[in-house]
Amino acid sequence: MGALVPVLRAGLERWFEVAVVADTSATMAVWDDTVAALADLLERHGAFRGVTRWALAERDGAIEVLSPSGLAHRPRELLDLTGRRLVLVVTDAIDALWARASVWEALRGGGSTGRSRWSRCCRRGRGRRPGSARPMPQSRRPGQDSRTTSSK
Repeated sequence: MGALVPVLRAGLERWFEVAVVADTSATMAVWDDTVAALADLLERHGAFRGVTRWALAERDGAIEVLSPSGLAHRPRELLDLTGRRLVLVVTDAIDALWARASVWEALRGGGSTGRSRWSRCCRRGRGRRPGSARPMPQSRRPGQDSRTTSSK
């Protein structure tokens, strides 16, 4: 019988963390419980390294994300250059804020750095952003890669 050689294997780790960013406009008040339930579900599911909750607000014309304690941050601070943070923005996109390009630019932040997914609480006008001629991308089936989505 030969020498025993240990075989070491890296432990499995949760790769992504999720930042849930909830729109704080007046029209989103009816969705507060649903957004909280979504964040709770993501936390309890156990598939993510961590789940953080944020609020999206506009102060003095600037777009900010607020931590649960109310501390203001720039939206690009949510981006993770390693690509391990998913940013889930939950909005109905009805407020006048969403008709301005500044909110989209602020949330786009570092462009392709980081991963983000936009989630709308309710559909209005076939998925078009208010004040925009450009439709939001929509997938034809669940889990479809964003590169193969279509715009209606």
